[in-house]
Amino acid sequence: MFVATLLIHAAMLGFMVFFVAVISPSALKSLDIGSVSKFLRYAFPRIFAFGFVVATMATLTSFLAPPSPARLISLLSALFFLVNWLVLTPRINAQRDLVLTGDNAAKARFGRLHGVSVGLYLLQMAGSAAVILLLHSSLG
Repeated sequence: MFVATLLIHAAMLGFMVFFVAVISPSALKSLDIGSVSKFLRYAFPRIFAFGFVVATMATLTSFLAPPSPARLISLLSALFFLVNWLVLTPRINAQRDLVLTGDNAAKARFGRLHGVSVGLYLLQMAGSAAVILLLHSSLG
């Protein structure tokens, strides 16, 4: 059953890279700043919710396979998506709204929260890459 976990992590890494490499830059280059903001506020919660579902599937399949670090990595990835979706994104949006009203202190808070969000996302990408390498090497 570790093949399912491997494939799910490959798909998860693929959609994460696609968003970072294609969707975000395309929005930034083709939309005005107001439209980009509106688009990203709409997209990010859905991306994180989708990622949570996908990472949860990876977690479940990892428990049907022999024990491996893929279990912990999958579980952490699901939790990171949940944190990004339900905790960080609403706070980031609130701080961004305050920045737009001229609140200079909110700019620093926005930066810190955004940094944590990006850091979790990068950890998830690295985790999926690690699971792919680990489980692929188990195929023989």
